[in-house]
Amino acid sequence: MRAVSQDMCFELAKHLMKRLGPHVDVVDEVQGFTFFEERDLLGFVDGAANPEDEDAFTVAVVGDQDPTCRGGSYVHVQKYLHDMGA
Repeated sequence: MRAVSQDMCFELAKHLMKRLGPHVDVVDEVQGFTFFEERDLLGFVDGAANPEDEDAFTVAVVGDQDPTCRGGSYVHVQKYLHDMGA
């Protein structure tokens, strides 16, 4: 599948899998993209209370508390398994 935005591909795949579900098995799939209007896959807008401007910089950039990573940022990644049909 191909589209201007990855969220459209995801939405089409979701509908296809609903119909093909009993006949196919997805072994593994990993996607990274911005969903509709930055919503999560359930439609919830997350991060609406995130800090902005200088406050965002202050909480996102590592300071003197960790000299090894000063000026960088930490990234935490999790993989969730969702039963979207349920």
